[in-house]
Amino acid sequence: MRILLCIAGMPYAEATISFGCLIARFIQAVVTLLHVMPCEEGRGSGERTLVLAREMLVGLSVDTKLRQGNPIENILAEAREGGHDLIVIGARHKVGLAQRFLGSVAQTVVRRAPVSVLVVRQPGPDLHRILICTIRLTSHSI
Repeated sequence: MRILLCIAGMPYAEATISFGCLIARFIQAVVTLLHVMPCEEGRGSGERTLVLAREMLVGLSVDTKLRQGNPIENILAEAREGGHDLIVIGARHKVGLAQRFLGSVAQTVVRRAPVSVLVVRQPGPDLHRILICTIRLTSHSI
């Protein structure tokens, strides 16, 4: 299995990296770390982010990718081009109008991704229970 682990700058990405690492170890996945820089950010900062993230993934098979431009388009392109099975992405909690009208990278990736997406908020250090929800569509619910 191939996991695309999308990271923002540190320290914001730590929870996403930790949770992605937990999942990757469990399923023995190959991980691609992706950091997308806005055009104005320096390349050195993006490379430092990837180095710090890679240090958190000791013992895993890890590739790193640094892209520049629109985060959503770059994440979706990498997911398609890299043959990834799962995208792991962090989401910061927003409330009110910012959530409703501005949206977020994570929300858009979830809607448009060609593969499954795992959104990380604030996970604990261990994974003990998982809730998997399903719905049954009937002619009345459509």
